[in-house]
Amino acid sequence: MAARHPFTDTDTSDEAVRATCDDATACKRFAISKGYWTDPYIQYFVRSVGERKAPEINRGYYSRVKGVNHLLDAFIRKTKCDCQVINLGAGLDTTFWRLKDENILPRKFFEVDFPTVVARKIHYIKTKPPLSKPVIETHSTDSLLLDAHSLDSDRYCIIGADLRDIATLYEKLKKFQLNPELPTLLLSECVLVYMTPAQSSSLVHWAADTFHTAMFINYEQMICVCLGEHERPFWPSNDRKPAAASVHAGGSRGLPVSGLSEGAVSPVGLGSCRCSGHGDSVQYASSG
Repeated sequence: MAARHPFTDTDTSDEAVRATCDDATACKRFAISKGYWTDPYIQYFVRSVGERKAPEINRGYYSRVKGVNHLLDAFIRKTKCDCQVINLGAGLDTTFWRLKDENILPRKFFEVDFPTVVARKIHYIKTKPPLSKPVIETHSTDSLLLDAHSLDSDRYCIIGADLRDIATLYEKLKKFQLNPELPTLLLSECVLVYMTPAQSSSLVHWAADTFHTAMFINYEQMICVCLGEHERPFWPSNDRKPAAASVHAGGSRGLPVSGLSEGAVSPVGLGSCRCSGHGDSVQYASSG
């Protein structure tokens, strides 16, 4: 009989992180049901609208979705779709289907998440024709590479991997035709916050060192720690230059973003950084 191993703190923490996937999808589903934005595909990942969410939650997700989409679409259009996108910690995100509908798919769209999350998403795609049909339509052969923890087509790839194990992550991406020479956008929404500073810094360093041309979009919850009399939760869009800031969630010891300001050289290997708040996201949405 196989030995039974007790759960560790890491196991418990990882399970809590995986649960945020369902929470985020449910929040988006409710906001969509109230008309904040449209997404005809999210219904195939979460059937019920669920319990009512506070207006602040709906508005927060609205600005998050619109702001990230604004930057993502601008990058793809700038490269005339001759690029690749890597969605880190993608969960049950529906961006691939939106881009396909809008005819702005990059050369390849990669998603990475925990193997258990990926297995669920692949199951939904296999069993829901509105999800599987667009994948098949963008594939040139009769068969897809498909197993329990990965799906690979010409334009769409889902990979089960741990973002803390960069060597394995990179090997899997290369197996599915990642091209380091291609302009690359890496997208991380509320992901790095659940990693230690060393782990998140290693991931961003890897991105900076690996790709010839890259843009890294990172959306996080923030607690702004300012020099002065007060510590204020959130990061107002009119206060762009705090002395230091860190993110704490899910047992993480924080993601340091000390000294970041528009145009600054990043301490984690990126050429420059720009920090924006929710107000900027709403401005992107209204101007788009």
